[in-house]
Amino acid sequence: MSRRFFATIATASALSLGASLLTPVAAIAEEAGVCQQPGLEIQSGTLNWGIKKSWRSYVTGPIAGGEWTTDGAVEGNGQPEDSDAFQFVFEVDPANSQIELNPDGTVKSSKIATQDSTITFTGHHGSLESTLKSPYVVTEGNDVTPGAGYVGYYSPGKKMTDYKPEDRTDANRVTGADTFARGTTDGWQVTDTTATLDTKGMQYTLKPGTNARQGIVEGVDILFLGFYKDGDPVDNVNVNLSVKKVCNDPEPEKTSEPAATTTTEEPTKTSEPAKTSEPKKSEPAKTSEPAKTSEPKKSEPAKTSEPAKTSEPKKSEPAKTSEPKKPEPAKTSEPKKSEPAKPTNPSGQNDLSSRPNWQKVLIGVLGAAGIVGLVAGIFQALVNANMIPGLNNFLRR
Repeated sequence: MSRRFFATIATASALSLGASLLTPVAAIAEEAGVCQQPGLEIQSGTLNWGIKKSWRSYVTGPIAGGEWTTDGAVEGNGQPEDSDAFQFVFEVDPANSQIELNPDGTVKSSKIATQDSTITFTGHHGSLESTLKSPYVVTEGNDVTPGAGYVGYYSPGKKMTDYKPEDRTDANRVTGADTFARGTTDGWQVTDTTATLDTKGMQYTLKPGTNARQGIVEGVDILFLGFYKDGDPVDNVNVNLSVKKVCNDPEPEKTSEPAATTTTEEPTKTSEPAKTSEPKKSEPAKTSEPAKTSEPKKSEPAKTSEPAKTSEPKKSEPAKTSEPKKPEPAKTSEPKKSEPAKPTNPSGQNDLSSRPNWQKVLIGVLGAAGIVGLVAGIFQALVNANMIPGLNNFLRR
């Protein structure tokens, strides 16, 4: 045979072998998979926010003549306090913060909370006092709404400039947490280890019912004594996080269930033939009864002469040797019957019945294609080698 013949046979065999390998490769790819529910684990970070520059300037300006003080996980960024670049730097609270991702890894929504912290604003010779606590930011798509906890004192009917230190009583004390601004973002910027957010166009959102001229202040507006109206500018927010990418898919738990069922069912089936082998063990026990008949033979020589006692050990020796010979085949027969049960594969990796229908169909198609390719390769090799006389002339017609 020519080298061309053997080369063709080798090519056909390689094609068939490659087709048979497609199934395990596909199974490995399926097990590796792509994460359908990616997530971000927040490890640390900061929320940077100047709150409202005009409010800071008012409190420390000549009219209010006041100041602010900070406490807890917050500090200034070192820039001039009356400049646009100044921001309070709040430490993020990872335990109470979360980021939800879309399947493509972009941020769908988030809530970034901060550790316990306070900024207390005072002025007007003690008649003004309000406290902003642990600010937070909520995002939904490209919409951003920052807020904070608040503590203030509200005396119905009084304007901001009419408040006195005597108005700071427990009855007038107001507390809560709410958002008081809105803005937009171009989106979170996410890498393997970081996530950053920059907002733009932040504006104040007044609570329904607040009317500073009439001395009516609702909810979080007490932070600024109702001084601002809808649309007034608010400082933009910046968030910088250290994150870790995770996968929240529940698939590994589902794939482990079939493996558990295959390992429990198969051993129970193999234990049934073990019960049938027990009657065979009892059969040699029946054959041992004739051994009892040999005992009278031992007693007969005892009657004839005393030297017969020396023959007793000789008779007992074969009796002892015969007893182990009978149980030995019974013991060896048990593993022989249990051996057919061992070829089963408890892992279920090669069991087609445990695979989904689409995998069964794919395996059948690929197997058939491999066989057809092998036969066609052999047939072509025979034709090329002129081992089928006259077939070339027939095919050329």
